[in-house]
Amino acid sequence: MVKCEKEIKFIIVRKLIYLSAILLVLTACKKDPIQYTFDGKITESVGGNGLSGVSVSIYQIPFSSSVTSNNYVLAGSTTTDSEGNYSITFDREKVTEFKINLDYDGYYKRDINLNSGEISSENNNTTNYEMDPKSWIKFNINNEFPADQNDELNILLLNYREGCQDCATSDYYAYEGIVDTSVVFGSTGAQYFNFTYIYVGNTSWSDSVYMTPFDTVNYAINY
Repeated sequence: MVKCEKEIKFIIVRKLIYLSAILLVLTACKKDPIQYTFDGKITESVGGNGLSGVSVSIYQIPFSSSVTSNNYVLAGSTTTDSEGNYSITFDREKVTEFKINLDYDGYYKRDINLNSGEISSENNNTTNYEMDPKSWIKFNINNEFPADQNDELNILLLNYREGCQDCATSDYYAYEGIVDTSVVFGSTGAQYFNFTYIYVGNTSWSDSVYMTPFDTVNYAINY
């Protein structure tokens, strides 16, 4: 009986050792996931100060079974700290392209596209970016007495921001007849907005206006 108990204990111990060895092998074979880390600092273009609370989102276009999607998928997001620093880490996948989106109230949004070949999984991908403050210029245009249906005013914008919701879409704007209207253009704050307006058949003027960040500058054109 005693001998039988010893044999049973021996078998149990041997099985435990065998199971432990299997667990060790499985643990050793399990690898940590390969990851991407993006970090950097977001600053304002005016004074170079770090921007706190900027929403930073990273999107990627997946690549699977030799098929490339055209749709971006969110990979990770965060907000910048009190000094404008950010860091995002996420598991690596097969992708063809990355896009970093920056969004902050009062500043123009930014989208930065990066090819997957530019991105490393071994080192941090450190990228620093600037954001431009929003500003607007409002032209108040008035054809004064004696106004005439044949009058024409042309405004030529010499430098202007493109691509934003309320930005100018052309460098040339024409107003014919008896005009009393206003037009607003968004542009980069803390820069000068240069333009020329021409009262056709009479005279022309060139001027520039300092674009106050986060504010609208009014400019009257009376002809």
